[in-house]
Amino acid sequence: MTDPNAPAYPLNLNDVTETGLTKREYFAGLVFQGLLSDPNVEKIPIAAKAAVEYADFLIEALNEGAE
Repeated sequence: MTDPNAPAYPLNLNDVTETGLTKREYFAGLVFQGLLSDPNVEKIPIAAKAAVEYADFLIEALNEGAE
């Protein structure tokens, strides 16, 4: 199961765990980057919200495949 709040790249150094971005944040960033590569995207706030929604859809699909 993919936990959207789990760290995307956890790192444990000297018994200190650095979590960084969550999987949800990481996926949303990738989607947002893709959306902004379209020169026709004019409304960045709408694209940002769409990126988060797509990230949630991806996590949901990953969880369905894991069952």
